[in-house]
Amino acid sequence: MAETVRAFFAIAPGGEVRDALVRLAGGLAQRTRGRASRPESIHMTLAFVGEVDESQLDALKAIGAALPDEGFDVVLDATGGFSRPQVAWVAPSLIPAALSNLQRRLADELAAGGFRVEARAFAPHLTVARKCEQVPERQAITPIPWRVDAFALWGSALGSGGARYRELAVWRLRPVAAPDVDAEPSFG
Repeated sequence: MAETVRAFFAIAPGGEVRDALVRLAGGLAQRTRGRASRPESIHMTLAFVGEVDESQLDALKAIGAALPDEGFDVVLDATGGFSRPQVAWVAPSLIPAALSNLQRRLADELAAGGFRVEARAFAPHLTVARKCEQVPERQAITPIPWRVDAFALWGSALGSGGARYRELAVWRLRPVAAPDVDAEPSFG
C-alpha cells in the first residue's frame, strides 16, 4: 500500500519576521482565547495540493523547480480572522504582483500536471492562532516588512496536537532588484 502525503506549496518567514509574528501570535491568541501557532508552522500557503501518493512527490518537485522567479517584498500590515476554522491571521493589505504571479504560475503548472487546484481566489495570509473563541475583526497593525527569498513544497501530517509540517523541497528566489510597486488589494 502506497504512503500518502498531505502536500502544499508555501513561503515561510524566518529570523526577525518570524520572531515578530510569534510575538503577535501570542497577543492575538490571548485576546481571542485561542492557541498561538507554533513558530515552525507559520507559513503562507501558495497552493494546497492535498493527499498525494509519495510516488507523486517527484512530479511536484519538478513543478517547483521549473518556477525560478525573483524574490519579492511583502508588507504584513493587517490582522483578522476566519470564523471557520476559527483562526486569526496576519496578511498584507496589498498583494505584490510578484506574489500573485508566483501563485498563479504554480496553480497553472499544477493543473497542467493533473493535480487538483483550489477554485477560490488567492487570499494570502499566515495563520498565527487557532481555535479562537473570538475571531478578530480586520485591523491595521504596525507593518512587518518581509523579504521573500524562497518557497517550498511542504508535507503535513495531522495528529492529536494539530498538524506537523516538514519541508520536502526548497527553491531559492533571486534577490529582489527593486521594490514591487505594482500591487493589488488583499481581502477585498
